[in-house]
Parts: sequence; C-alpha cells; structure tokens
Amino acid sequence: MNIYQDITLLIVSHKSENIIYKILNNLGKNFKIIICENSNNLDFKNKIEKNFPHCEINLTGGNLGVSKAANIGLKKIKTKYAIFLTPDTFPKKNCFKKLYDIANSSDDIAIVAPRNLSIKLNKSYGYFSKFLTKKTDQFISNEKYIDVDWIFGCAMLLNMKNISSVDFFDENFFLDFEEIDLCFRLKKKNYNIIFSLDSLIESEPQKSVETSNNQNLRMQRMWHFGWSSFYFYKKHYGFFLGFLKTSKVFFMNFLKMIYHLIFFNKSTSLNYIYYFCGYFSAVLGYPSYLRKSL
Repeated sequence: MNIYQDITLLIVSHKSENIIYKILNNLGKNFKIIICENSNNLDFKNKIEKNFPHCEINLTGGNLGVSKAANIGLKKIKTKYAIFLTPDTFPKKNCFKKLYDIANSSDDIAIVAPRNLSIKLNKSYGYFSKFLTKKTDQFISNEKYIDVDWIFGCAMLLNMKNISSVDFFDENFFLDFEEIDLCFRLKKKNYNIIFSLDSLIESEPQKSVETSNNQNLRMQRMWHFGWSSFYFYKKHYGFFLGFLKTSKVFFMNFLKMIYHLIFFNKSTSLNYIYYFCGYFSAVLGYPSYLRKSL
C-alpha cells in the first residue's frame, strides 16, 4: 500500500485566491490534487497549474455549490480514496497517514474525519438519534477514534467504492448539510463513519471566500442553512417530522432575531431574516436558489 498512490486530494473553491496558495504549499507536492473552482476564472486556473503542476483545475463555469462541484471532482478520481478539503483547512503532521491507516483497517469504513482544533469537539460529530446532543471530552478521553453517525465536513477521507454506492453528494444541497446527508445514506447501508481524535487539522473559518461584501456572504450562508436543514429532515423523516426535528433551532433563531430587532442591530437581524426565508423556501418546496453577489 502506498498512500500517495491510493489517495487523491479534492478541493472545492470559490473566490479562494486569498488562501488557496497557502493550503497548496501546506499540502506539498506528493499527492495528486484536483481543484473544482466554482467559476469560469481562467486566470485562476492558469496560475495554479503553472505554479503547482501536480494540480488539476476544473472550472465549473459558475457557482454550482459544494455538492455539484465536489461530484464533478469525485467522478474524476481513480484512486481508492479521496480526501475532501475546504480551502481554509490545514492538516497537521501525519494527519493523512493516520486517516489512511484507519480506513485500511476495514472495508466497511466509508468516511474517516480528523479532529478540527478550530471547532469545539461536540460540534465536530454526532448521532442521528440524538442530533445536536453534546458529547463531553470525558466520554472519549481514552479513545483514538470512535464510530459516529455524522461528521463535520471540512476534511474527510472518503472510500471511493463505498461512497459511489450512494451516488456521492446530493446535488440539491448548495451549501450546508451535504456531508450529513451523505453520512445518513451511508449509515443506512451499514457503512461506518469514523471520527479520529489524533488526526488533527486547523481551519481559518470563513476565509475560503474572498469578498468585499461580507454581509451578503453571511446572509447567503444563513439562507442556505435554513433551507438545507429543513430539506435534510424532510427528505429523511418526512414533512411533519421535519418540522419537529428543526423546531428547536427555528425558535432559537426566532428569539435571536427579535432580540436584534429590538436593539436595532440591522445587519445581524437581517441574517436571521434570511435564515427564515431559506427555511420557508424549503417548506414550500422551492429549490436551493439563492445566489447573492459576493
């Protein structure tokens, strides 16, 4: 077994020029890297391929979202494994080797995810029967890795054979919940999702998109979080249980919106208004359509 022959790295980018060189220098030149850039930016493609000959750049022609762009890249990968990364994610020493060793321990493993030092541990993984239930450090203090139901998707080692059995990502998701949906479908087929505690990464949250309009970026993210959350639960639990499963977050966001409206915090209250617009768009059966100018 050779890790460099068995793994292809996949990065989905959109206006990521501000950080893409940093991650590519961090990853080195031993792995083949496929970048799916959600634009038609030929200058981006030419610069990357000139400076990093081991990278293959695929321009999608427009902002297709994470799922569609990731699927374009995944369908080009011929190696046993892929490692999916967001452009703001940086692996620590031996991270990929540890993920690779775990994946090779069983053919039933579909996804292995590292621990992100930039995110609270209880928000990095979870269980569908107790979704959003907090887990304590004590619960896993003596473990190197644990079998979970879902993982946070900024970095994932994917067994290509196993994830192809569920047709990769659901392309109805533009942003958010696409990795949780993938995990759900894999668990239904009795594949294992593994969270590794000693494979470490760090990220620079919300640095993957370079934009002068951060307000539009935040509103778009909130809209898609609202849309994707209801769509996910409706898809897997039905319409009425979808309401029930999302009710806690719905009412918490409603209270936050009221609070910020009372104190005249216009920009923050707009974020929550966009969340509700996305949520009710999914309730009404509309596709994930919002594309703000970034």
